[in-house]
Order: sequence, then structure tokens, then C-alpha cells
Amino acid sequence: MNSMLVCTASMASQTYALKAQKALSGAAIPSRVVRLDGAKSKKGCSFGVEFPCGQKRNVENVLSSARIRVKHYYQGDVEI
Repeated sequence: MNSMLVCTASMASQTYALKAQKALSGAAIPSRVVRLDGAKSKKGCSFGVEFPCGQKRNVENVLSSARIRVKHYYQGDVEI
């Protein structure tokens, strides 16, 4: 995910972020688990999954099918 736009799906816990990464991997969508700062999570520290922004719709579908709740989506520091 070097030079492409990176988006982040924020989640309530590291466990959900890891489950999301596994679900995305199964759908051949590259991702990585990241720790989010308090400003992005709005409730102190939380975790998220970074992925190529061009895959956002696919990510939404995969995570919805896996019943993984996403709190917010970000592109950089901007909520999308």
C-alpha cells in the first residue's frame, strides 16, 4: 500500500480489527491492522484496518457480510 491512497476503517477493539483483516485477506484485499490515536477514534485509543481507498466499497461489503461493525471510515485524517 505504498504509493496508493490509504483509507482506514476504525473498530472498537483489536480483536475486531484482526477479524476484519482476516476477512479482507480472504477476499484478496490487502490490509493491515493499525492502532489509532485518540483524535481519530474519538474515545481514546482504538484499532483499525488500513486498506487501499479504491477498495472501500468492497471492504464495506466484506465486513458487512462478516458482521464486523465499523465505527468510521477515514481517508487520511478526514472522515469519509
